[in-house]
Amino acid sequence: MDKMLDLKIEGMHCQSCEKIISEDLMDTKGVKMIHHIDAKSGTAMLVIDPAKVNSKTILETIKKSGYKAKIVKETDYEDETEKEKPGNVITKITPKGSPLRITLNSKVYAEGKVLENEKG
Repeated sequence: MDKMLDLKIEGMHCQSCEKIISEDLMDTKGVKMIHHIDAKSGTAMLVIDPAKVNSKTILETIKKSGYKAKIVKETDYEDETEKEKPGNVITKITPKGSPLRITLNSKVYAEGKVLENEKG
């Protein structure tokens, strides 16, 4: 099962700091999703596959980026962001700044009679 990591990161002060950490983490095998990285609060939240990466590697990656981090909380994460809902609507939450793709499918059913005169 995937893990959600809540991190406290020291040394961030702007969006460039967020971007540096985000890019380095996304290049790390086993990082599945970054929910947020916020310089203002000094926090980050990401989802990892523990079979491919461990929390120590995440902390080392952030350190190599030039920042100090610690894990505040580690919890099991079950991906429920994509599931079918009534009306065949599929909802998927994408990380901030990711491209958004929308596919609309519809079926229209009608009943009635076909008239063959001037009124139909």
